[in-house]
Amino acid sequence: MNSSAVPPAIPIASAAVPAQFTGRLWPALTIGPILVWLADFLFWRQTPGFTLGLYFCTVALVVFALHARPGQRWRAGIACGLMGGAAMATAFETSFTNTLVLIGLLAVVVGESCYREIAGTAWARWSEALLSWVCAPGRWPWFFGRLGSNALVSVGMSKASGDVIARALQAIAPAACLGLVFLIVFQLGNAVFKELCNRVYTGVIDWLQNFDLSFDHLLFWFALSTLMLAFLQPRKGTEKPRIWTRQWSRVGRSDRTVAIWQSRSILFVINALFFAVNTIDVSYLWWHAELPKGVTHSEFLHSGVASLTFAALLSAVVLATLFQQSTEITRARGIKALALFWIVQNLVLIAGVFLRLKLYVEAYELSTARVYVGCFLLLVTAGFVLLALHVVREGSLNRLIWHNALAVFVLFYILQFPDVGGLVAQFNVDQWRKDRSRTLDFEYLENLGPSGWPALCSVATTEDRRRGDVIAVRQIVLKIARAEHERLAHADWRSFEIRRRAASQAVTKAADQIAAPL
Repeated sequence: MNSSAVPPAIPIASAAVPAQFTGRLWPALTIGPILVWLADFLFWRQTPGFTLGLYFCTVALVVFALHARPGQRWRAGIACGLMGGAAMATAFETSFTNTLVLIGLLAVVVGESCYREIAGTAWARWSEALLSWVCAPGRWPWFFGRLGSNALVSVGMSKASGDVIARALQAIAPAACLGLVFLIVFQLGNAVFKELCNRVYTGVIDWLQNFDLSFDHLLFWFALSTLMLAFLQPRKGTEKPRIWTRQWSRVGRSDRTVAIWQSRSILFVINALFFAVNTIDVSYLWWHAELPKGVTHSEFLHSGVASLTFAALLSAVVLATLFQQSTEITRARGIKALALFWIVQNLVLIAGVFLRLKLYVEAYELSTARVYVGCFLLLVTAGFVLLALHVVREGSLNRLIWHNALAVFVLFYILQFPDVGGLVAQFNVDQWRKDRSRTLDFEYLENLGPSGWPALCSVATTEDRRRGDVIAVRQIVLKIARAEHERLAHADWRSFEIRRRAASQAVTKAADQIAAPL
């Protein structure tokens, strides 16, 4: 038999080799407290702003510097670069999507830096990093055990390391002394610099005198310390592949003929149902036929979005399951053709859902939820394209799942940057200006937060004084301006966000413009 005709076997995750770490505890005893203090300073009783991305980047760089080996850093380096972009997004606005991206990228950095010896796919290392965070409280017994077994060895303070520290102190002592002298001289000769130093000194003293020892604060410190212990002194990797990292093998069937006809019948029946539903959509959505009695326009447009989206997702699961059977079954006549036809019908179904959203927005208003539904439908469309390639190429289920996970990450990463709420608010205002018969849901714009403020300001400063909506919006803008004035009186740089600052300035300017009686 010609060996070249045999396709290469798909590599299966082999037994993992535990990641070996030294017993040195100096990272946990030196860098750990600094990172915990920094998190406490940046986030305790503060609304996270650009500091969230800054802190994630700091932790990632520390993990990368401590654990990444030369020649094995490229994945962790790419993740650090992407994290820099995500950190820039937090400077504009901190969001749930942004936080998820930062957590995911940090898991990549930790996995590639600390669990590089684990065999198998990259997902095996990344998931091990996530698991290490969940199991982080279990590191405390190990830590205290190592700390108590031999203080000198555990802390890494052998004679050699003691000499290194002594030499380091000798190296920095002259600089510290000279720096202190010049610090005093500059304070005496520069009033602004003296005032700045006094503020720093006063702030440190005030922080020490008013240190919060409440239970909530101590619990916050404990949680941070536990996470830092997991980052700086990570647990060993698994010796066996985790169940979620193993290769999904194809399922064999005892009766091949029955399995083939089961697959054909499933695909035929579901295709027939989809064809009927798509025909109705084409008639009533695309050709604008008259709706049957008892079915309202709003009901037809709005109620079908969730159920039809679920139908598309269920279709993807069923197709992936059918094509996880042995190739003797999936290669049977008609099965691939029926599967591809079903995928095409799902794409038509998704197009119908898109049209429903479009018609609903034209009849009512746009919202962030509808925008995210549209993004989700784009993601589902990409998933069906990947599924079609999976069917044609007879690829592995692991690879299909990986490609879909990558598509989800790309979508989340992109969604960090645009101001979706601001775009929605401006769109609704523009439609309201074009069509005087439309009503503007200004309460929804207010609920959007700072994203909706510029749009509200544009309405409040309009010259059209005849519309009752303008009067109501002006009252909302004045209320927001008063609240912002109170907030800014106690604002802190740690909560700074560019969009919030710009929106606050726009509200203040609009409030000054409309302060005179109407």
